[in-house]
Formats: sequence, structure tokens, C-alpha cells
Amino acid sequence: MRTCWIIGTSLMALAAASPAMASQAPGGTSQGAKASRATFYDSAFFAQYAPRTALDVVKRVPGFQLDLGNSDTRGFAGAAGNVVINGARPSSKAESLETTLSRIPARSVVRVEVGSGDLYGAEYSSKSQVLNVVLSAEGGIDGNVTASARRNYTGKMVPNLSGSTQIKRGASTINLAAGSDRAVNTDEGTDRLTDPATGELVEFRRKSNTYFDHSPYVSASWALERASDKAIRLNGRYSTGGFDLTSPVHSPAAQSSSSGWLRAASATISMPITSAMACARPMQPSSAASSRSRRRSRPRRSDA
Repeated sequence: MRTCWIIGTSLMALAAASPAMASQAPGGTSQGAKASRATFYDSAFFAQYAPRTALDVVKRVPGFQLDLGNSDTRGFAGAAGNVVINGARPSSKAESLETTLSRIPARSVVRVEVGSGDLYGAEYSSKSQVLNVVLSAEGGIDGNVTASARRNYTGKMVPNLSGSTQIKRGASTINLAAGSDRAVNTDEGTDRLTDPATGELVEFRRKSNTYFDHSPYVSASWALERASDKAIRLNGRYSTGGFDLTSPVHSPAAQSSSSGWLRAASATISMPITSAMACARPMQPSSAASSRSRRRSRPRRSDA
């Protein structure tokens, strides 16, 4: 009898996933079987689209429908999406799959592989298509900064700024990101007050609501991936969220205004660890002892 103990440790009940090396097929699938059941696209194929991030690359894969998953869904199948990175599910639950892919520079993508879900482990076996983003092992620093502005119908401009950087040294990878995450929305409406008996207009009110949402955030992750069974990942995110509400009311009789605000802060830290201990083979009994045991277990013959 051969006994093998596998030890997994995680904080916040996060599932630990082992990263698969670029030269090793995940889920125990041989490279030969994988090559016959998967479609490969090298990074040169996507050069014509001038992608900036891994998300841009994934969106350009022919015949592939990106599923970002739903983090509010209980269970793995609905929440996971259909993209893995180096054969492993992205470990951070504080960040969406779309956010994770948008922070990986396109030049770090060596190739992508599209195949059935069972090629990437039992957890993805129910999915008809899974895309594996294979990243380069080369070290270096990559980053991107995005500045944007949104104009609503009132003419108000709402600027936003976000940035991320990736630092890779050997088996260690550090990702840093921050953003302003601001939004302003305005809606307007009217109230008509009439006399129920005569239908005469008593008062006409014009109302408008302005919502100012602001949720700046800072996030960081660190991964040390030395082998498929030796991986440590640390993810952290801190954000302060809130909104301001202003509701003025204008009428011929009077004018009034109300306002409110809400502030909240949240922090998330997770550290999945994957490790494996060597299997131990118990001592086997000698052949002589086994023979004696078999002889003793035989029923005796009766001369009667």
C-alpha cells in the first residue's frame, strides 16, 4: 500500500492552485495529448492588433468567448471564469478576472492555448472552452498608466487615473496597482400636485439628484512559484468607498435642498500556500510471514 500526504494551507478559505510551468501540461495531461486537443496562438499572431494588456490579447483570440465569471456566485463553477494563467486559476478573489488580465503587459504573453476544460484540471472540467495565458519567465519591469475623462449630459467632466506595474525577478513576481475610481451621475425629474376633486394643478416641482461616487484603491500581490507543487501567493487590497448625494427641489412655493453622504473602508488580505510532502512507503511483510498467514487461514479437512 502506498500512502501520499498532501498538505495545503490557505487563509480566508481560499482554494490553493498550483501553477503549471510553461513546459508542463496542467492537470496531469501529457503534452502530446494536450497538443492534439488544444489550439495554440503565439504572441506574433496578435501583433497586428497592437495589444497593450493580456486582456486585449484574450479578446482577440478567434472563436473564444470570454467568460469573466461572477464573484458573487457561490461555488467554483460560476465564479471562476474560463481563463487560467500559466495553467492556474488567478489566486486573488479581491480582484476580478478582467482587472487581473488588464494589469499584465501584452509583451509578457508568450502564447495562449484554447482547449476543453478538463485539460486544466477537474475544477474546469465542466467548461467547454478554457484559455490558458502562458507568460514569459524573463525578468524585468513593466507598467502602464491610464488617464480618462467622462462627460455627462450636464457638461460636467469626471477625470480618472489608474496605473499598474509588474516586477519580475526569477521565480518572484510583484504586482502593484492604484486608481481613483470616480464617477458622477445626475438624474432629473418633476412632480405634479393636483386637486383630486377638480384636477387643478396645485404645484409643479422640478427635482434633480446628483451622485458622486468615489472609491480609490491600492492593491498589491506577490507570488513565488518555484515548482508546480511549491507556490506561495500573497494578495492585498485596500479601498475607501463612498458617495455624496445632493437633491435640490424647486417649486413656486418654496425651494429646498437635501444632501447626504456615506463613507466606508475595506481591506482584504489572502495568502494561499501550496506544498507537497514526499510520499512514504510502509514496510511490507516478508514472503515467509505472508505464506504462514495464508496457510493458517485455510480450513481443515475432515476425514469423516
